[in-house]
Amino acid sequence: MSKFYRGYARPGAEKIDPYGPEDFRETYLMGWESPDKAPLPQRIPFLGPNNWPVGNAHFQQVLLSYYHSVMQVAQFLLACFALSIGQASDFFKNNSRVP
Repeated sequence: MSKFYRGYARPGAEKIDPYGPEDFRETYLMGWESPDKAPLPQRIPFLGPNNWPVGNAHFQQVLLSYYHSVMQVAQFLLACFALSIGQASDFFKNNSRVP
């Protein structure tokens, strides 16, 4: 695991309940990645480079495509939420900490 909590986590590596047994799941943690590989703002905790497996560019391409699609849905929903509370549709976009 990276210091940004990105990459592969084997079964038993994580625990939701600190007093319970290890979680029996395996995960791959990833997040926003600058399309132009520009340095990421250090002011945002846990925002850092993804930890991609070596030799599998297709895996990276598929996950980034999925991530960007989900972000489009999230941005649409945030615009709807903003309008529903009487704000401009870009209210949350203009007040976001994420680039």
